[in-house]
Amino acid sequence: MSVEMYAFLNQSDLPSRNEWQAAIDSLGLPVVLDEQINPRDTIGYSPCALRGGNAGFEYSVERAKDLGPPDSARHFDSAAVFRWSGDLAECASAMAAAAALLRHANVVVFCPEDDLIYSLEGLLADFDECVNELGSPST
Repeated sequence: MSVEMYAFLNQSDLPSRNEWQAAIDSLGLPVVLDEQINPRDTIGYSPCALRGGNAGFEYSVERAKDLGPPDSARHFDSAAVFRWSGDLAECASAMAAAAALLRHANVVVFCPEDDLIYSLEGLLADFDECVNELGSPST
């Protein structure tokens, strides 16, 4: 089963890859985005590193109105869509990427499965939970 999370925002607020990585770094998260990701037009699986190991998530940018945004996000034109399987490393990397978007711009992060609008603190707490469940990185 896959899980989806949407970061509703305006297309003009999508960061460059380097701005996105800087936002992740500013949060102190041990995630490194793939050098090839283009936040405006990447579609599909985007690998990244989590604590030096392999991780990643499915990523695309969709029209916001096609995703049934919550009322607080209806004014946005786009959504960064994150999708992952039950893999905790994928979950953690998606949470980190969404948290960084929230840190970078005016964004509403929404999990439709739970009908939940995330705060930055909630994303960081879920990131920590995933990482803690993963245990120590292998050496």
